[in-house]
Amino acid sequence: MVSTPVTKLTFEEYLNYDDGSGFHYELVGGRLELMNPPTIQHFLIVAFLDTAFTAEIHRLSLSWLTFRKTGTRTGKNKSRLTDLSVVTQEQARELINVSAVFESPPITNCRGS
Repeated sequence: MVSTPVTKLTFEEYLNYDDGSGFHYELVGGRLELMNPPTIQHFLIVAFLDTAFTAEIHRLSLSWLTFRKTGTRTGKNKSRLTDLSVVTQEQARELINVSAVFESPPITNCRGS
């Protein structure tokens, strides 16, 4: 069984958090929430959407990119992990050497339940 810290984290602490377990967490109200592994159907849907978005971005010659498994800041001490995000190249450039958690809203996010 995996235990998560009971102390609250700030958003900045969350960006640097690594317990060495390889598990993925979301930050909700300053607390870490362990994410369950997705199903194969879930992976297939994300792959389909990624392919469709990427083809349309290319067809329209947009300066957008798709990323899987990034984070999006949703509040002061909140961050959600997304299955797929569409962002501008400028947004991606801002995170080139840091945790892939977008603080400005992506163009779109796809997140399963």
